[in-house]
Amino acid sequence: MTRAVPITPAAGAVLLMAASAALAPLADAAGKELITVYAAVQIAWMRFAVHAVLAGGAAVASEGGLAALRPTWLQLLRGGAQFASSLCLLWSLALLPLGAALVIVFTAPLLLLLARAAWRCPDADGTTVALSLLCLAGIAGGYAQSPGISPAGAGLAFAAAALLALCFGLTARTARMTGGFANSFHIAAPGAVLGLVPMIVLGRWPDGADWLVAGLIGVVSALTHALIAWAMRLHRSGALPSIGYLEIPFALVYGWLLFGHAPTPAETAGAALILLAAGGIALRLNRPTPDALVRRAGSGMARGARR
Repeated sequence: MTRAVPITPAAGAVLLMAASAALAPLADAAGKELITVYAAVQIAWMRFAVHAVLAGGAAVASEGGLAALRPTWLQLLRGGAQFASSLCLLWSLALLPLGAALVIVFTAPLLLLLARAAWRCPDADGTTVALSLLCLAGIAGGYAQSPGISPAGAGLAFAAAALLALCFGLTARTARMTGGFANSFHIAAPGAVLGLVPMIVLGRWPDGADWLVAGLIGVVSALTHALIAWAMRLHRSGALPSIGYLEIPFALVYGWLLFGHAPTPAETAGAALILLAAGGIALRLNRPTPDALVRRAGSGMARGARR
């Protein structure tokens, strides 16, 4: 009879973050498709409306009924920041190539790490920051060859990154307050409400076919944010969002399998660099903390005394 190998909370959190990174590119691809037809605020509203309905229904059914949907001020701030980040990203995509926008937006995990390093948090040591920089270098090496970068587009993409870093930080605070689906609902509900007014003013609602695309974005978005919340509930660390850099290798694989876009040598090398650096971050996240080592030593001494 084989003995099951236990998975540490940090390892489980890394696997959940990797799963969210595998899903996220599907929503980004659909959003890029809709930006040619709809205004950015319309796409953001469609995404968050479907996301909120799906995640809210799942939270009511599995996480304590309607009480799970009652927001705190932190949840409202987090949802507002997510909505603003999504708008900035969509506006930047109208001015920048997708690759250039990704390079800038993916500074978000690094910004969070640098903020935690400034606060001297133990999970933001020099090695972890260097590994996150290596992930970002992989993205830049694969995608940053686009000429004629728009300053306005770059500014919008950086604003999206700063707001996304704030969302990551707040998710680490709220993940332990409610379940994963409730957290996913709270990050979408403010956007669903705030985006309704521009939808009414613009007076153009999506047709049936576009609702299918919006539905796909909403489903992926709801699952992605639930996975992130579950990950941060398992293991709270400012380094955990850096596992999200794995979104780039997954995006390359999807582009190749679904659309026949074979990755360039630069993109392949960048993806390999991201995988290497993300693996290093995962190993550092899974290392025993000083408190765990003390507990382990105490447990060993207790076993020795019983013998």
